[in-house]
Amino acid sequence: MYDSATTSWAGNGAIVVNIHDRSSAAAKWGEYDEVYDFVKDDVNVMKYFIEKYDITGPVVLQGNSRGTNASAQIIKALAGAEYPINSDSNRGEGTLDKDEYDFTIDAYICNNGTFGSGYDEADWAAVAATGLKVSAFDGEQDTNNAVSYTHLRAHETSQDLV
Repeated sequence: MYDSATTSWAGNGAIVVNIHDRSSAAAKWGEYDEVYDFVKDDVNVMKYFIEKYDITGPVVLQGNSRGTNASAQIIKALAGAEYPINSDSNRGEGTLDKDEYDFTIDAYICNNGTFGSGYDEADWAAVAATGLKVSAFDGEQDTNNAVSYTHLRAHETSQDLV
């Protein structure tokens, strides 16, 4: 979900993983679309690396363009909120078992997309309670994420966000 700028972190104390998810799975894929859940798939990749490399530091997620929509679903799912399976309300809502997925995203870098896509007030509150730190970079033709950032700040508890 990141662009080439993230690879600069490799070799500087970060484990950089590119999750090539199928968050845009379409009905044309038949049964695959009916059984696949990209949020669980992506979070399981994160969990694997956290466990395999005994990660105790922050987990940073970067979304670029379409990847910001997928990132929004992952962030709120890890915060304990319901998410639409494959961003499709016809598939119903999913939740993650917090005993199994006992981590959250510590920092999010939003490049050229929408931070908090599809969030309602309860989602903003759940995400803000995690202490998520956000940097959003908007291109001239992209979404203005100032409103989304303001929603997050309005729901934060005692965390300082950058």
